[in-house]
Amino acid sequence: MKSTLPLIACGVLLAATSSTANTLWSDNYDGRSALTYLYRESSGDDYNAAIASGHTAAPSAGALVLMDSTASATSIRIPTSRMAPIDDKMTFVVSFDIRVRSLLSSAGNSVPRVSLYDGDTELVTVGFGYGNFDADASAQDLAFYAVKSAGSVAANPMGLSGGNWAPGFDFGNYSTTATENDTAGYYRVTLTVRQGSADVAGTIKDAAGVNPPVNFSVNMASALNWQNGADDGIRIVTGLGGTQTFDVDNLTVSAVSHDLLASYFDIQTGSGAGTEVMGKVNLMRNMDAHVIPVPAGFAFSITSDPSDIFELVNQRDSESRLFGMLRVKPGKTVAATATDYPLTVKLSDGAATLGTVPVVVRAVPQTLHAGFLTFATNLCQSWDRLYGRSNPDDATVASWITDLETNGGRFSGYDFYTRSIASYVSTVSVAPNLSTQWQGVAIKIGGLPTPTASRPSMGRRAFLRSGSVSRTPSIWPSTRF
Repeated sequence: MKSTLPLIACGVLLAATSSTANTLWSDNYDGRSALTYLYRESSGDDYNAAIASGHTAAPSAGALVLMDSTASATSIRIPTSRMAPIDDKMTFVVSFDIRVRSLLSSAGNSVPRVSLYDGDTELVTVGFGYGNFDADASAQDLAFYAVKSAGSVAANPMGLSGGNWAPGFDFGNYSTTATENDTAGYYRVTLTVRQGSADVAGTIKDAAGVNPPVNFSVNMASALNWQNGADDGIRIVTGLGGTQTFDVDNLTVSAVSHDLLASYFDIQTGSGAGTEVMGKVNLMRNMDAHVIPVPAGFAFSITSDPSDIFELVNQRDSESRLFGMLRVKPGKTVAATATDYPLTVKLSDGAATLGTVPVVVRAVPQTLHAGFLTFATNLCQSWDRLYGRSNPDDATVASWITDLETNGGRFSGYDFYTRSIASYVSTVSVAPNLSTQWQGVAIKIGGLPTPTASRPSMGRRAFLRSGSVSRTPSIWPSTRF
């Protein structure tokens, strides 16, 4: 019989499946896109291309294939006049896949490349060329590079650090045989740049995702100022002095959101200096930070606080996500009675303001977090299925904690920590099988807080002393539940 116990939702976070980026232009070159911006081999094609003799550029096998069989160069343009409306507050994300199949060139930087141009001038270029810049001084090295204008490959070869190549970025030496100068597969390039800024943040990785991505940055000669015109946009260029074949696919131009998220904030009445407000200012684009990193220059700040009680601390996580944590300033105290404190918080990139949001911090007798914690604590102590239905004595719990510390966060006597789940398939009926081990560990985990939760008279400190546990907190980060 199914349980009729109430279902309690404890802080459910729904992860949105759509991106915060607004697509301005996109093409995957399969001829089936619902967008109107498809490559068309006609005088009115989206790329404003005048393909020179000896060059071809056309969709083939789901990619834009460029073939150059002459010593001259040619380029294809994607002007911003063909894109959705652009404004002066946007941050652009340009991404594309590129694969070089063969390459011969008279210069290391006159090679297959993709550029962002502004006012008919190339501002930043990503290409695949060659130069002499690793530990092998006698040979020209093949490499992806990112530079301002057309630039030199040696100025910023990607994936090279301390004379060593990152996994997936050692393409060997430049050869006089064109087909030996290749990338083998596609590489995914992402460029992020804000209107009015000259700083470009980029990532490149093999499209198959075998190796970690490589981050890079470029400081352009001038700030970006894209408008919907013929002289701004993207340029795909072939090289001079040789032949080459390369493919570009999944080319997208997006504008990311700078929307600030700030809903409910509260703090205990009478809180003193250093007390953190419950709730943080969030950034809509944080949800895409694992794909499009939040620029290092972005920061939150308070622009208005009539009470002069609060300060804001910017926080980052390992994925570059940005959060604004509010706390009470030194020497300040929150009112002893329920009070609303209105603030204004802004998002900046250097001197540029990207957005603002109003915030109200509510001083309350009990914060929502404290109320929920009280409710959850009472529930967990009264509903045995939430703590493993075990009630071990103090000495047993102390021995478990010592066991965890001794074994790096693992309980001894269980082999599932080091065995794969698949290895248990043929031993389902043999004890101790996987489910039996999981149950045994779950019961121990559930029983760990018993002395302090069910026997408060003993007290946390007395319990720890009785078990001779010297550094209990250290077990939790390494415990593999």
